[in-house]
Amino acid sequence: MIQTKTVDITPMKITLPVIEMSQYDLGREIIIHMKDGSDWFDLTGYTAKLQGTKPSGFGYTVDGVVDGHDITFASNYDMTSEAGFIPSEVRLTKDGVSLGSLNVILHVEKTPHDVNVTDGSPETIVPEITELVERAEAAAEVLLDCSAIATTLPAGSNATASYDVDEGVFTFGIPRGNKGDTGDTGVGISSITKTGTSGLVDTYTITYTNGNTTTFTVTNGQNGTGSVSDVLQNGVSVLDGNVAKVTVPTKTSDLTNDSDFVADSSYVHTDNNYTTTEKNKLSGIASGAEVNVQSDWNQTTTTADDYIKNKPTIPTVPTNVSAFTNDAGYITGYTETDPVFAASPAHGITSANISSWNGKASVSSITVSLVVANWSNNSQTVTATGVTASNNVIVSPAPASIDNYVAAGIKCTAQGSGTLTFTCTTTPSTAISVNVVILS
Repeated sequence: MIQTKTVDITPMKITLPVIEMSQYDLGREIIIHMKDGSDWFDLTGYTAKLQGTKPSGFGYTVDGVVDGHDITFASNYDMTSEAGFIPSEVRLTKDGVSLGSLNVILHVEKTPHDVNVTDGSPETIVPEITELVERAEAAAEVLLDCSAIATTLPAGSNATASYDVDEGVFTFGIPRGNKGDTGDTGVGISSITKTGTSGLVDTYTITYTNGNTTTFTVTNGQNGTGSVSDVLQNGVSVLDGNVAKVTVPTKTSDLTNDSDFVADSSYVHTDNNYTTTEKNKLSGIASGAEVNVQSDWNQTTTTADDYIKNKPTIPTVPTNVSAFTNDAGYITGYTETDPVFAASPAHGITSANISSWNGKASVSSITVSLVVANWSNNSQTVTATGVTASNNVIVSPAPASIDNYVAAGIKCTAQGSGTLTFTCTTTPSTAISVNVVILS
């Protein structure tokens, strides 16, 4: 037989399910339907285990099969070997993270069959248990066809019970019991208040009557439309719901004129605050009258609004000396006739001489260092700023490097753009400083 349980995980609605089993009941299917309010709770991606601790202190674990909103477990020997009420839980895990558990009670009823569990083994007692299960299932099928009628009797009466074999009806008389003690005060909700907003997400805080609080979020839609997202946070469930778009009127024509207001575009207010004379005066003003106009110095039409009257004549300011009258008799031309200058060597300098001097080569100098580590195959190229592939250079060792320069047989053998290449017959053991004169 299959045993099913439907569990609503909505806060304040969770009840403690009791799973009824017989001792040594093997292979019985237990199906738990998970609900969240009026909707089924989607378990896609979850794994489930049913686990608990038996009266002996030993534990048991049964792996479940998850399908949609259902979890199916199959009973085994570890689960039903001991009779009694066994506190258990359904542990839910997703992506390796434990997300919570559902407490259940496993009630294992002791078998009436005399089986020596201590000396026996599951393999030897299974046939006997199977027979008991089949007999119990046959009896259960008879009970499933029965019905029951219960009647409340006055307090103090004796309970009654009868069974009609022909009709398959149980009749029970149950005396009214004494009023029980008042239970503990329950926990209710004191308030739900919006306590924060981030973008489209509003945060609400639920305050319970015992002072505890929890929060949930609501995602608002853009431009007046949207939906409330499913939330399952701290035990609070918010179900899907559409948020209607509300159009706010911006013109009187959007409203229903239930007060019969007059709509007349030609209506003119005529009380004493505005007389007919004043209206006529305003009507006689030309369009654009007295509009501010920016003056134009170059405007020559005298009737134009931007014409400037009585402009002064601005004289022309001379920019050359020749524009002035030389009334003071300043020298305007002179020929050198100094006999001392004619006798000096400078008197004989011509333009050709000056051009020839300007074309003379310029001279600059640099010092380069031939580092020991940079010799490769008795050759080394160094950076020489100012050297080109075609200008003239004079290369000589610095005084402190003359002996090592000569001993190593160093020569400058090539030049390029910004470089000089040196070769040697033997690699020197110290750095060599070389002075370079560049003729441009």
